Amino acid sequence: TEIYTLSLHDALPIWQRVTVEFDKADASTLSDVTGKAIDKQLALLLKGKVLSAPTVKDPITAGKVTFGFGTASQADQVAALLGASATS
Repeated sequence: TEIYTLSLHDALPIWQRVTVEFDKADASTLSDVTGKAIDKQLALLLKGKVLSAPTVKDPITAGKVTFGFGTASQADQVAALLGASATS
């Protein structure tokens, strides 16, 4: 998956988020996969570890996914593992 945009930014004082934006082909794949996973858990793996396993309620069709974290440090670690630097 080619990541076009990855940003770290304050959402609220109590959580930080990392937003990943996919290219057109990968956005289409994400839409297909999430569309088939309604009401099922879909795990996000990073370095072989489950980062998150939310239940899919709607297909992700915009090609953009935002993950929330309790601390800026956690968000920074994920951004670094994804190979991107954090931006405000």
